[in-house]
Amino acid sequence: YRSSDMGTTWIGTGPGNDNFGQDLSKGQGRLSAITPHPQLDNATNPPGEIVWVGTSDGNVQVSTDVGKGADAAWMNVTRATLPNRFITDIAVEASDRMTAVVTYSGFSSVTPNTPGHIFRTTDLGKTWTSIDGNLPDIPVNTVAVDPLLPNVLWVGTDIGAFQTIDGGAMWLPMLNGLPKVPVFMLRYHTATRSLFAGTHGRGVFRLTLERLVVTVSAADYERSKVAVGGLVAAFGTRMATRLEIASTVPLPTNLAGTTVSVRDSAGTARLAPLFFVADSQVNYQMPEETVPGRAVVTITSGDGTISVGIEQTVNIGPALFTANAEGTGFPAASLLRVRNGVLTYEDVATRNAQNQIVAVPIDFGLPQDEIFLVLYGTGIRRRSALEAVTCGIGGTASPVLYAGASTFIGVDQMNVGLPRSLAGRGNVSVGLTVDGRATRTVTVNFK
Repeated sequence: YRSSDMGTTWIGTGPGNDNFGQDLSKGQGRLSAITPHPQLDNATNPPGEIVWVGTSDGNVQVSTDVGKGADAAWMNVTRATLPNRFITDIAVEASDRMTAVVTYSGFSSVTPNTPGHIFRTTDLGKTWTSIDGNLPDIPVNTVAVDPLLPNVLWVGTDIGAFQTIDGGAMWLPMLNGLPKVPVFMLRYHTATRSLFAGTHGRGVFRLTLERLVVTVSAADYERSKVAVGGLVAAFGTRMATRLEIASTVPLPTNLAGTTVSVRDSAGTARLAPLFFVADSQVNYQMPEETVPGRAVVTITSGDGTISVGIEQTVNIGPALFTANAEGTGFPAASLLRVRNGVLTYEDVATRNAQNQIVAVPIDFGLPQDEIFLVLYGTGIRRRSALEAVTCGIGGTASPVLYAGASTFIGVDQMNVGLPRSLAGRGNVSVGLTVDGRATRTVTVNFK
């Protein structure tokens, strides 16, 4: 049934012989789970509403238009891979209208041809995948999905609660104060970022969840460029009790009481070297030994506050540092001039009297001068070969003579030859491509 006036009146949804809606069970069951999706499809009239239901005799049905009442269409999405057992709960991903998770009671040993207790669909029920992972063969009573981190799920079972942070590949028991008793209801509370658990006989428990943190490239702030060995920045809240900058080499792994642990795709956790810590930002080096892939970043503040993020680390995530530290505009670069065997370095950008960053025009100088643009970035050092690094300056291909680690921790250096054909061009864009991945473009000026 559906009410649009806070329960004053109710209407049946779907066609039925008694005007009270469609029978959604296999014939002898009852509705045992019902979950609406929070997003509406406002492109239709009435707006499209997605509602999932499960039954005690193993039926899963979904409607995308329950607002139509008796004209609503229910789709039976019970597939052969799903067990013919009691459906206990259904959860949806707040950001994805096509995704849902269904849980089952009973034991796989009762339905050996269709084992499993937790199934996920990403296509509105056309296909289902078991995400039981390493869970024991035990009834699963309830499920909740983190609305901010969709691969983080919690389930309540007959022997307590379990959590996964990788979409069900690995489940860990939640032993921090919750007894090993049947958990019949788990629900997420947005305002306090808390998880509530209703148990059999032991009351209700609340767990304050870890704060969320996002790690990006420290050069251009792109999340897709979190590179192994690169300089990265994490953003969140309450990550440090005070601002502190590292002053020693090698870099410390504990700064003002804050630590950063990175557990890589192979399951190995390492402490990261720290450059800078503050309440809302922590700059660190992604450990050089990190195996690329999904990584869990855990930041622990000096007061014990824990922040967690899940990132996709890569071998190559090319990004250029800029003079304004915003990832755009003029590069944090130098001009190297070689004249009669003598090397001198010149600026390509500076601050004027109004404290604005402006270009220093590049002068090719004497005919015998050789000049090179020295760029600094991160996420480049693990490139496959020097030939895999290319540079375009104002549409002109420029030779890359070096691309690798610099003398600064986590920072990479690129030395690029400057063809004299660029003289007089004024402002032009500069961009690098490393193993097929491009940097954002920056700007230099040619006199």
